[in-house]
Amino acid sequence: MREVSGINIIQSLRKKWITNSVIAIVFISAGCAFVAGILLYKFLSVQLWLILPLFVVLCAALLFAKRPWQITNTVVTSFLNTNYSELEESCGLLLKPVNGLSLLETLQAERTFAALLQITSPKQFTRPLRTSSITLLLLCAVGAALAVVPVHFNHSSNNNNKSITNNTTAEKIPQGIQSVKVTIVPPAYTKHAQRQQNQFNLKVEEGSTISWEVESGETQKNIRLLFNDSTTQQLHYTNNQSKACRAVKTITSSGFYQVMVDGKLSEFYRIEMIKDQPPVITITSPKPNITIEYGEPQRININAVVADDYGVKNASVVATIASGSGEAVKFKEQNITFATSFNGQLAQYQLQKMVDLAALGMQPADELYFYIKATDNNNQEKRSDMYIVTLADTAQLMESDVLLGNVKLKPEFFRSERQIIIETEQLLKDKDTLRVEDFKNRSNNLGIDQKLLRLRYGKFLGEENESNEGGDVEAGDLNDPKNFGKASAILDAFSDKHDNAEDATFFTDDIKQQLKATLTEMWGAEMRLRTFKPQDALPYEYKALRLLKDLQQKSRVYVAKTTSKTTPLKPEKRLTGDLSKIIEPQTQTTIPQATGVNQTVAASLSALEELKVVPHITVNDMQVLQQALQVISNKAAAEPAVYLQGLQSLKKILETLQGGGKASLTDIQTAENALQKIIAAPGQLPQKTVAQPYNQLQQQYFKNLQKANN
Repeated sequence: MREVSGINIIQSLRKKWITNSVIAIVFISAGCAFVAGILLYKFLSVQLWLILPLFVVLCAALLFAKRPWQITNTVVTSFLNTNYSELEESCGLLLKPVNGLSLLETLQAERTFAALLQITSPKQFTRPLRTSSITLLLLCAVGAALAVVPVHFNHSSNNNNKSITNNTTAEKIPQGIQSVKVTIVPPAYTKHAQRQQNQFNLKVEEGSTISWEVESGETQKNIRLLFNDSTTQQLHYTNNQSKACRAVKTITSSGFYQVMVDGKLSEFYRIEMIKDQPPVITITSPKPNITIEYGEPQRININAVVADDYGVKNASVVATIASGSGEAVKFKEQNITFATSFNGQLAQYQLQKMVDLAALGMQPADELYFYIKATDNNNQEKRSDMYIVTLADTAQLMESDVLLGNVKLKPEFFRSERQIIIETEQLLKDKDTLRVEDFKNRSNNLGIDQKLLRLRYGKFLGEENESNEGGDVEAGDLNDPKNFGKASAILDAFSDKHDNAEDATFFTDDIKQQLKATLTEMWGAEMRLRTFKPQDALPYEYKALRLLKDLQQKSRVYVAKTTSKTTPLKPEKRLTGDLSKIIEPQTQTTIPQATGVNQTVAASLSALEELKVVPHITVNDMQVLQQALQVISNKAAAEPAVYLQGLQSLKKILETLQGGGKASLTDIQTAENALQKIIAAPGQLPQKTVAQPYNQLQQQYFKNLQKANN
């Protein structure tokens, strides 16, 4: 009877644990689904009924992650033994049958059962339920707040559309007009939807068609649109009873315009045009100028990114092969297409193309010139920079030997790189007829020749030999306890006693770098020859030979022939020391004064500053402000968002002054801000630098110098 009661208590605790965990998962899933559904409804106009499937998905995901059904009686007993010391870690005895227990286990089980009856429901079983309930209430409060707070989000029906918003600053509607409806129809290639607004200020795509529909009230009025390029657009009524007039215009440039109602002009309204940009081509590989050495795969991998603001219509590689030399150079152009299909829908494409140079018909010494050409949906074409790929000409490298200087004689033991290449190729031809031991000996001997050649060229970098690299002090001296902490011993072991040998040469840095690269290739060839891999050594040998040929070409110097005639020398004046005709040179510099636009803007700023104090200005200042109005008008035509407000303020100032009134301080400051953006920053004038204070000797020297000059 005790066994059955103990198992029942444990099973009851297990069911409560599982139930509380499942309810906690349901509460959390419900709160998260509610908040997510409100956000989707507010920002993406998704229907609210989608909260239910979202709740089901979240609940299933959390249940699968937590898996509360895997809680067993053994897990419960282990939890009880860990958290309740009075059970003496014997709760597992209650799960065993009474007949299988020994006398001591039976007595311990009785004590454990009595202690288990005194234990209330553990708080750990109900804690997830309390936490999830609080979380659900908080999430519901957040969702309710999001549902009440108005959120404005401008989204487009087309995924490719770009959000184009107009400045929502308040604007004055001209007197006599009740309402206005402006319809903007972007070009078809932009794939932007038609939109409407109730403002005169415009921000549109290039080539958009604008339709103004104006309500004039009870009586029909004469309404016209005056643009900054001196064009006029008349608004027409559909019939005699209609109170709405309409006009249509295609926008091809930025600027501003005014509305004239029965002869009265409105304020300036801006037209900001978003220009259609050509495609942008970025080539990540290969490098702009590469050379494919002997033994390397004759192919290149072209990786590029082509992007456009409205969509890429097409892209291809235009390749030109140049073959031959001298006057017999031939060019052949080919158009290589990408495997990607262009439909004009995407704004960016990741392009990749493997070009087989042998399939293009390239031979050694040929050059490949290629660029990527891209076209957008508006048929705007853009070309990338030119890239050059050269196939190394091994035959030309073998035509002449590489020597430093014009001396053709050399010792027998000195092998040139060209001779090493010839003997390596001969060794590969004789490989099938040679014994393995003879083949290895000849390959090793070639490696020794390569080493001797490397050491000979290494002398040009100051390398003396490959022995005694550790210096004059042996390695064992550093292990001597007597030398511990002695800097001189360390310097003796790892440094020379004379200047750096590499810096003692007369070569420039670029020649040193190329010499180092040549020695590196010789190292690679020597290693493969010493390991009996002459076939793998050939690419390194050819590259070393090409680098040496390049160094030989760098030693050439071109001196242009000059046709200028020098002044004939006068023998009677030579070595006389007569310096009477030599005078000290004088340089006269005239600092240019501010002219043109800068002078006009500077004068207008001065006049506006005077207006802050004196309500009236002179006639000359009035003319200066008129000229500044023309200057800022030209700027506003190109950048209306920056200068249009300043133009409006300056025009108000002129109208006020002409009427005998006092200009507003706000208008003066707005006009000054716009004019200050126009004026160019002056160049920095020479100025005296603050040097360190003179010492006593320097001060005495300058005093004596001034006395001598006086």
